[in-house]
Formats: sequence, C-alpha cells, structure tokens
Amino acid sequence: MTNTRLTAFLFALVNHFMITCICSYSASQLTAENWNEMTHRKTVFVNFRTEHCAHCRELGPVWEKLALSFDDSDHGLVAEVNCDKEVTLCKELNVIGTPTLYYGDPSVGGIFLEEFGGDRDLENLSDFAAEVLVPMCTIHNIFPCSREIARNIRDWTHMSFEKITELVTEKEDEIKSAETLFVNENKKLQAVHDKLNNAHELEKARMQTHIRSLKDLLTSKKQTC
Repeated sequence: MTNTRLTAFLFALVNHFMITCICSYSASQLTAENWNEMTHRKTVFVNFRTEHCAHCRELGPVWEKLALSFDDSDHGLVAEVNCDKEVTLCKELNVIGTPTLYYGDPSVGGIFLEEFGGDRDLENLSDFAAEVLVPMCTIHNIFPCSREIARNIRDWTHMSFEKITELVTEKEDEIKSAETLFVNENKKLQAVHDKLNNAHELEKARMQTHIRSLKDLLTSKKQTC
C-alpha cells in the first residue's frame, strides 16, 4: 500500500471512529431523583424534551454534540430531561412546551433557572454555553462572587431564619417598587411620545394642506399660460 493510500485509509478510519463516538454519545439524563446530585455546584444548560416532538428530534443531534463538548467540564453541565417520564419535574419548573431550554443556577429545585430564547444552531448554542457555563456565585461557592456579594453572604450566614425571611421579603418589596417605578415612568414617556406624535401628525397635515394648495395654484397657472 502506497503512502498516499495508507494516509487516506487512516484518515477514513479515524473519521469513522469520531463519527461513531459522536453518534453513540447521549447527553446526561436528569430526573427528579438525580437532579441535586448531578447538578450540585454546577451551572447548567438543560433541554426539556418529549419523545414525539418533531422540533425535539431535530434539536437532538445538535444537543448531543453540545453536551459532548462540555462533558469534562468541572463547573458546567449540558443535560436533558425527558418530560414524558419526568412529568412532575417539568411541571414544577413551568415547562409548557418542548423543547424548552433552561440555563443558570439549578439549586433549590431549579427555581432560579432562566429560559434560553436564542437561535438553536450548534454555533450559537456553543457560544452561549461557553459564556454562561462558568463557576457561579452561590452560598456554597463564593470565590466567583464580587467582594460585595461575598461580604453579604458571610454576613447573612450568621443571621437567624426569621431575619433572613424578613430580608427576603424586603428585597422582594424593593423589586416590586422598582417595577412600579419603571411602569409609571414608562407611562410618562409614553404620554410624552403620544403628545409629540400628535403634534407631528398635525404639523404634517398642515404642511400637506399647504402643498396641496400650492400644487393647485401651479396647475391653475399652467392652464392660464
């Protein structure tokens, strides 16, 4: 066998094994029973799917390749949940349609997860995963935290259950106040916008009246000439 043929044969053999490896790989399967163990101290990117969903089947090979690329990550996990089997888990996480992609902090049963709404091609998913699947600031891992958050966590650790509950309520009230302020200020902006828009439409109508009169005069003068 010549060197050229040998090289081609070896390349084809390596390519075959690579394809076989990818095709035989499947993303980690999360269930209600293994959720805490599999996601412990990790940031996750999870595909919630069903068996007979056409879009789920289309996403499947892409998701498997994505999961394979993060297979050896110490702090990130790309996984999936079969909602046909994990009905209760999917319901608790407010999964309405499939496929639904959630990412973020999986602690406390996944209540902090956020829904991914971007394009689902491999390149975009890979770029997004590389950005979000990083060590997360949590009460169990404060090293990625900012100095302020790390200091707060240390202070909060010494608080009583009642005091922490009170603080949570206070923070939730602050969010509600911020949302109310946003809505009210947005209404003011909308009112200003409406006023400017009305003035613009009136001015445009006035100018169009002028233009129509001027064109009528031009037509009249042409006929006179």
